[in-house]
Amino acid sequence: MRTVVQVLLASCALALSGCGAGGPTGAPPSPVHATAAPGRCTIGTPVEYRLVVSGLRADEAKIELPQKGAKFSAPPARDAREQPAASGGAPARKDAAQLPLCVVREAAYVKDANDAGKKVAVITLAFLRTGSFELPEITVTGADGVRVGYALPRITVDPVNPSKEFQEIVPPREFGGYRARMYLLALLALALIAAGAFAWRRYRHAIPVYDAEVVPVAPLDGFLEALAALKAERLEERGMNKELAAKILHALRTFAGAQCGIDATEMTGSELFTALGKGLLDRPDMDRLAECLGLWDLSRFAEFKAPAGALARSLDCAESVARAIAGRRRDERV
Repeated sequence: MRTVVQVLLASCALALSGCGAGGPTGAPPSPVHATAAPGRCTIGTPVEYRLVVSGLRADEAKIELPQKGAKFSAPPARDAREQPAASGGAPARKDAAQLPLCVVREAAYVKDANDAGKKVAVITLAFLRTGSFELPEITVTGADGVRVGYALPRITVDPVNPSKEFQEIVPPREFGGYRARMYLLALLALALIAAGAFAWRRYRHAIPVYDAEVVPVAPLDGFLEALAALKAERLEERGMNKELAAKILHALRTFAGAQCGIDATEMTGSELFTALGKGLLDRPDMDRLAECLGLWDLSRFAEFKAPAGALARSLDCAESVARAIAGRRRDERV
């Protein structure tokens, strides 16, 4: 009886083992495949973390890409390889332990002809700590909204200077070998500056300079041009009697100063009458001049409205007086 029980137990064990071997060996394979290249690097070297989602409706999967500059902390140390250590085997400092594991340099979806029908994301990481680590897990959600797990690739980060020896610094180049070249360049620059200055001097002196011929204008001609301009302005028609009287008197003062050699710029009407009456005008011309000066003074300083056309006629009177003065001066010189 005991033998029969043992045989039955052995048969059941074999049957159970056969069912286990013929049935599923574990969970179904994950639709997410993650790789890291290179698998071994030094601190700061860019590492390409590649996630490939395959299967049906792979394009509807969602990979939550980290932002540029995001930091991942180191996972809890599980063995001596992941335990940060200082030089000489001493425990690491607190600030070294708080250093992030890696930093995201870039993260984006990519399209590759070799991965048609798949969703691919590439994350570029830079590791800041040495040791052997699993890459940080990136959340991947399937088309049904369920989070998908996958095997995390592993990477080994070596120190840049494992021997912790001082590296040889390239000394600066000696200036002695370039001294002759520097002097030659300085002399060449001075020669170019001197040649440019010499060429400019020759060019400047080669340009002929002509003195403009000054053609003297007779005082009477200048006065007549001033009267013609006043007539063209039609100031009296515009009600600007005061301005017209001031301009006529100014023109007469200028003419008297240039023709008779007197300083008539600041003379009043009476002073100008006295200066011009010294043997330069006949009695009729003196009377006409006195009438014009009185009309101009009243128009400038008093609330006086000259009769229509009086100031315009005074222009003709001033022209007659100026011609008489110019004729008398010409006779005196003859």
